[in-house]
Amino acid sequence: MRSIVARFAFGAAGATRLTFSVDSITSPSTILPPSSAVPEPATWALMIVGFGLVGAASRRRGGQQLRHAKAI
Repeated sequence: MRSIVARFAFGAAGATRLTFSVDSITSPSTILPPSSAVPEPATWALMIVGFGLVGAASRRRGGQQLRHAKAI
């Protein structure tokens, strides 16, 4: 029975550079870090409407103070 011996190596140089080699054949590659997420305009609109509703509710409540239940 014949067998094949191969050597595998993985390496990293910094945060965006990876290398992979089999015996003496090397394949360097560069990985780009993921970009940060940017909220869509609809998300911003919903957030602004939500803040507006919270502000309107607190303004409508006026000078009323919250009453807290006493702990037993």
